[in-house]
Amino acid sequence: MNSEERHQLQTNDLGVVAERTVGFFERHMGTILGAACAALLALAVGYWWTQSVETGAESGWTLFNSAQTIDDYGAVIDKFKGQPAAHWAQLIVSETNLKTALPTMFKDRAIAITDIKSARKGFESLLDEKKLDLTIRERALWGLALCIETMCDGNVENPIKAYEALTKEFPDSIFKLVAEDRITSLKKEGSKEFYAWFSKEIPKPPEARPRDFKPEGAGTSDFSGSKEGSGDSLFNAPKSQKVEPAAQKDDPVKEAVDPVKEAVDEAKPTEEKAPVEKAPVEEKAPVEEVKPTEEAAKAESDPVKTGVEPGKKD
Repeated sequence: MNSEERHQLQTNDLGVVAERTVGFFERHMGTILGAACAALLALAVGYWWTQSVETGAESGWTLFNSAQTIDDYGAVIDKFKGQPAAHWAQLIVSETNLKTALPTMFKDRAIAITDIKSARKGFESLLDEKKLDLTIRERALWGLALCIETMCDGNVENPIKAYEALTKEFPDSIFKLVAEDRITSLKKEGSKEFYAWFSKEIPKPPEARPRDFKPEGAGTSDFSGSKEGSGDSLFNAPKSQKVEPAAQKDDPVKEAVDPVKEAVDEAKPTEEKAPVEKAPVEEKAPVEEVKPTEEAAKAESDPVKTGVEPGKKD
C-alpha cells in the first residue's frame, strides 16, 4: 500500500468520526446545554454561600465584641446559631449563670436552682455541637461537672463521673488538678452525708422589716446546723482556711511621711511675706505737775488739821 492509499484511508476515518460527533451533538444538544447550565449554577451558589458564611461570621464577631449583658450575648446565640461566635456567647452565658448561682444557694435556693438548670442546659447544648472549639468543649465539661455536683442529692457517683470525663478527654486540662481534688473529696465518707443534708435545706431571703426595727442577725442565713465534714464540699472552705479578724492597730499610713508630698512642698518657691506695718504709737502728752494751791499749802502747815506736831517729820 503506497502513501496515497494510506492518506485516503485516514481521511475517510476522520470523516466518519466527524459525522458521528455531529450526529451525537445534534441528538443530545439539549442535555449537554442543561448540564453545563447546572454546573455553572452550582458554582455560583457555592461562591455565594461561601461569601455569605464569611460575611455572617464577621457580623457575628462584631456583635459578640460589642455585647455587654446576658441579653446581648443571647442575641448573638439566636442570630448566629451554630457559628463560633454563638458558641462563645453560649459559654459566657452559662458560666455567668453558674457563677451567680453558687453563692445564691445560701440565700435563695429557688433562684439558684433556676440559674443552675439554665447553665447546665447551655453546657449540654455546646457539648452536642459537632464542630466545637476544643477550648470551649473543655470549659463546658468543667462547667457541667460543677452543675452536677451543685445539684447533688447525696449520690456522689454522678459528679465523680462528670469530673472523670473531663480528665479523660483532656488529660492535660488546666482544670485537671482541681477536678482530681474534687473527685478525692467526693469519695470521702462525709461528702455523701453532707450533700444529702444540704439538698434538703431550702434557705429563703429574709422578710422585709421596718428600717427602725432590725433584730440581731436579721438578713443572714443560718447554717449553724451544718454537718461535720462539710469543709470538703463545693460550698464550704475548710476551717483551717478561715481568716480571723486582725487586731486593730494604729494606722501606719496616717503616721507615715508622704515622700511625694515632701518633694512637692520643697519644690514650691518660698513665698515672701510682706512686712507687717506697725501702727504708729501715739505719743502721750506730758503730765503737767499740779501745783498745790495756797489753801492746800496752809492746810498742810496747820498742825491741827494734819495732826502732826510742828518740827516733826515722818
